[in-house]
Amino acid sequence: MKNDTQIEVLNKYREFFNNLLNSKIFKMKYFIFIFLPLLFCLERKHDDCIVVNLEFAFDNAKELLLSDFVENIEYVVLKKEGDPIDITQMNVYAVDNYLICFSQSMIYLFDRQTGEFIKVINDSGLLKNAGYFDYKIRKIITPNSSDELLEYDLSGKVTRKIVRPSIEFLTQNISATFFPAYFALIPTRIFLDDNTIVHYRNYGMGNVKERLLLADVNGNILNTFSNNNSFIPEPNTFSLSTHSVFYHYDGNTYFFENGVDTIFRVTKDQLLPYVHFQSGKYQLPYNIYQRYNQNNFFLTKIYETEKKLFFEIACNAKHNETPSSRSYFFGYYDKENGMVKIADADIDQFGKSIVNDIDNFSAVQLTGWTVNPEQNEMISFIGAGKLVEWMDNNPKKLPTHIQNFSTLKQSDNPVIIIAKLK
Repeated sequence: MKNDTQIEVLNKYREFFNNLLNSKIFKMKYFIFIFLPLLFCLERKHDDCIVVNLEFAFDNAKELLLSDFVENIEYVVLKKEGDPIDITQMNVYAVDNYLICFSQSMIYLFDRQTGEFIKVINDSGLLKNAGYFDYKIRKIITPNSSDELLEYDLSGKVTRKIVRPSIEFLTQNISATFFPAYFALIPTRIFLDDNTIVHYRNYGMGNVKERLLLADVNGNILNTFSNNNSFIPEPNTFSLSTHSVFYHYDGNTYFFENGVDTIFRVTKDQLLPYVHFQSGKYQLPYNIYQRYNQNNFFLTKIYETEKKLFFEIACNAKHNETPSSRSYFFGYYDKENGMVKIADADIDQFGKSIVNDIDNFSAVQLTGWTVNPEQNEMISFIGAGKLVEWMDNNPKKLPTHIQNFSTLKQSDNPVIIIAKLK
């Protein structure tokens, strides 16, 4: 839905192009080769749905400037005695005065300002990398071994045990031995309101009739949304176990399914098309099998703010990875001017995917990034080992305001990056 600024910008482009086409001295070939690419970058509307051209942005990817979407950065060194945090597949959330770190084995709570360790939340070691912080209900959600969802407040107290509907309906991790555990970070459920949960059904068998299920906290089914896609499964193959992305923005709940390429707004009664991603030759087929093409786009994260729609794409079309590996590319859609931008390097490459032109600390990465839409912040981290490696290779490039990083050791805890978004 365009705002007045977008409409004004697009109208100016249309007026300019019309004048060019009517000019006797201007040749059509110049228009095609010079100005047509710009049109592909701009957001377009189709059937009241925003269209975002990922294919063109990916093929024309370039270094992104941090200042294009970030106002300022703060760094927090996590302080914890004993063994350092396992940062494998770690995600970090910043909430009020706290930092919540979801590692593979534990959930940690730290002070946002000082980085001081506060406590461990749920140390049973069960599926922590499948947990997340739900900003809508302001609670920590994580599965347990009894097929329940545990809800924690920020004091570490279990506030509810949420019963999941029939396991036959829900995603099962049948492909855990094949697909990287990174994708376990994608939640397969989200709260629609305090007492209603949206569950996603995996389509591994190819003929499931429901796409989403709405249930209350006791596991009672309230509504289902039909699945209009299907395929005939091949012998001795299976599909990925998780390929849905949920997020909240502005009080609404959104759902995206890889292989469909459309973000839907979820209500109790409808799925309303909101954004359509044009992937072109990178389109992921709906029947995703173990041997599917790694050159397809696989969106792993989507977050929205007032001015941007941020996303992360897993794809190895630009590199020569092994068949079981992928690179992760950061990108965003600018809601004000309709432009789509994607970084031209893997998100973990120092200073190559994102150029830090704010404080010139080029070690900044967007590893494990999340967005707090309430506080308009993006949160990520740098592992101490990678940071020490960077400092060894760049001994004179550590900015003055973070000279204390020079004392960090390989075995220390990670440094959290909190970026205030524009």
